[in-house]
Amino acid sequence: YDYAAIEVADNYGPFPYQDFKTNKQERPYTYDNLETIYNTVVNNLDSIIKCYNYYEANRADWYKDKVQRKLAQFTRCGLAMQRLNIESLDIFKRFANSLKLRLAVHVAKVDPAKAKRWAEEAVASGVIEDEKDEISFNLSVTGAQNPLIQIWNSWNDMRLGAGYESVLRAYNHPFLEMLFTKNEYIKNSKDNSLSLEADTKVCGILAGAHVGQEQSSPSNPYNGFSKLQEPPMSNAPLYLMKLSEVCFLRAEGAVRGWDMKGTAQQFYEQGIREGNVLDRVMQMPPYKGMYEAALDKYMQIEKAESFTYVDPTGNDVDQVSKITVGVKWNDADDNEVKLEKIITQKYIAGFPNSLEAWVDIRRTGYPRLFPILNVADGDGSLKDGDIIRRLPFPDTQDQATLKDVLSTGMNALGGVDKQATRLWWDVDKSNF
Repeated sequence: YDYAAIEVADNYGPFPYQDFKTNKQERPYTYDNLETIYNTVVNNLDSIIKCYNYYEANRADWYKDKVQRKLAQFTRCGLAMQRLNIESLDIFKRFANSLKLRLAVHVAKVDPAKAKRWAEEAVASGVIEDEKDEISFNLSVTGAQNPLIQIWNSWNDMRLGAGYESVLRAYNHPFLEMLFTKNEYIKNSKDNSLSLEADTKVCGILAGAHVGQEQSSPSNPYNGFSKLQEPPMSNAPLYLMKLSEVCFLRAEGAVRGWDMKGTAQQFYEQGIREGNVLDRVMQMPPYKGMYEAALDKYMQIEKAESFTYVDPTGNDVDQVSKITVGVKWNDADDNEVKLEKIITQKYIAGFPNSLEAWVDIRRTGYPRLFPILNVADGDGSLKDGDIIRRLPFPDTQDQATLKDVLSTGMNALGGVDKQATRLWWDVDKSNF
């Protein structure tokens, strides 16, 4: 519940956290503000961790064996659990602490002292440090392919974004070849001679572009942009907490001067090495080992390659990539450059967890992506150069919901119910 609650809070802001947690069935619902939600979630996590510690120290082996066998039947969200083998509840404790570490980094600018305390407590208690402790849903558990294949390639609801393409091209990242198809034919609306022939390159759509409504129609050129590569992505896990993210969280914490039990460089480089999107075990040729084979050279890149995005449809102007930092770690860099490197590589490794990437972009400004097109299509609160800071409260067309929003939601938000309103942790000040 707490994992999902933080996703809701980070998308919309306040919501009836406590009323939903206690399964309240009737209105009115009271909206809790983000600071209260975050503090309560961390208090819950601390209690949960104490329960795990008590279990390990005080329960008899026969009791543990029964509990862990039952858990293994119904909780197959990690490598050990996929094999119907839970040796202890340590994996759940590490998940709880890793979530606490994530929240600590979220609030680093609005409450630095609390962020430091939460982060150091989480690491000292034990976060995810091994692939076997990652929390994810896998093909071997669900019995079905990664749902993104259906959403992207069958329903045609999604295509590669130009922002992600630009970050990958800045470093000639192996994901360009591994994860995405080359384009289908894309007609240029201005000059047919500039149309992009099929199988020319991996190609993403600019954020905010007017893509039309005719999904799968040959008349819609945006259907020709890059899809997911089906053989490798079909069984790619859906991570709730990935080892690479925890490494990057610890790297950022170390840059901020927190005791993360290691150096920023150590965790940064480990985060890159653990960043493969594909299944840890079930990889097929030619993709098996492709990511790992590229890393030694990749991690020596000192400067990003310049890249100009040219819209093959001709509908929008060219965009020059703003990414200049390299991959190679340099202790002589100032903290801002170190943070930019960490968040940029975290952004790559986190695909397709776009919700957490959006948190990072809002709170740090990284990675440096193309400006959003057509911001006037939003709710009127955004100006050119802005990004969406939150989603407006949902379901307010329902009068009962609107009444709750007006009575407690707006006060808890502390601003207007608009896309440009910053959330509690999204403070407008420098990163350091």
